Amino acid sequence: MSLLEDLKKKAESLQTEEQQRSEQTLQNVTAVDQKLRKIFSYINELAKTLAVIKPEVPKPYVLGTAGTFEGLCQADHFADYRTNNLQDRECFDSVSFLFKSVAPQTLNVPFDDPFLAERFEKLLWEYSVIFKRDDVLNAQRKIAKVNFRVPCEVRSEILFQGEHEAGLVRITCKNIGYFGHDELVFEHDEIDTAWLDELAKFVMGQPTPFKLGGKRQQQVVIPPRPVELPVPKYEIHETPEVAKEEPSGLLETVKGLWGIWKK
Repeated sequence: MSLLEDLKKKAESLQTEEQQRSEQTLQNVTAVDQKLRKIFSYINELAKTLAVIKPEVPKPYVLGTAGTFEGLCQADHFADYRTNNLQDRECFDSVSFLFKSVAPQTLNVPFDDPFLAERFEKLLWEYSVIFKRDDVLNAQRKIAKVNFRVPCEVRSEILFQGEHEAGLVRITCKNIGYFGHDELVFEHDEIDTAWLDELAKFVMGQPTPFKLGGKRQQQVVIPPRPVELPVPKYEIHETPEVAKEEPSGLLETVKGLWGIWKK
């Protein structure tokens, strides 16, 4: 076989592989688009139904030593989607499911240390918890005390994002059952009606063997962590000792005596 014939065979093999990859990519894009459409159809009907039922939340949401959100009921369920152009066609890019869990109580969380208050406020922003902050100033017009008023309201979200070319669906759950979030990846064929039924039970806090895990589980899970109020850190600064200076008069006297002795 000549060199040219060998090169032609390699080129044909590469073209075949590229065509197969293109066909597989197109199949994956189509499959993920159809799966996201099915997810939205299910989630949209679920949102309409739960908006009427307003299910009670069986477990409290613990905000560390600051307090606990108890007696919550779900409300304001809402489903939405986003599209994008892929392979010269409009495809579903993501599906979102949002709702709130609310109770009539309000937590009052006072702080005598502004440093701790700033850390607590950062935590509330991280968990998307609404609040009102009241600062008490001292005579020097500096913050001396801080009081937070935190309504018992939890904002939750499930986001389904398509990784179309790979044939995957990435799922992010935020504040579902506890403060925090989980992120996992599923193959599109793992998500069916039975899976979505178990997800609905999971959302409502009902007993279910449902687990957010799949066979292609590129899992980045941030487990629930205790939300404790931070402890301030103090730095110790040592003041260097200043060398003592000898009295100038005594030094001159010593120098004079030394000169006399040498003579």
